[in-house]
Amino acid sequence: VVIFGGLWGFWGVFFAIPLATLIKAVIHAWPDGQIAQE
Repeated sequence: VVIFGGLWGFWGVFFAIPLATLIKAVIHAWPDGQIAQE
């Protein structure tokens, strides 16, 4: 959040939370997909 805030100020902080949630969800889902293919 601090990194995003430093780059974009208020909007960086505003978007950091949903963005981090989205990235965390993608990273969590990604290995499951690879394991399913193998």
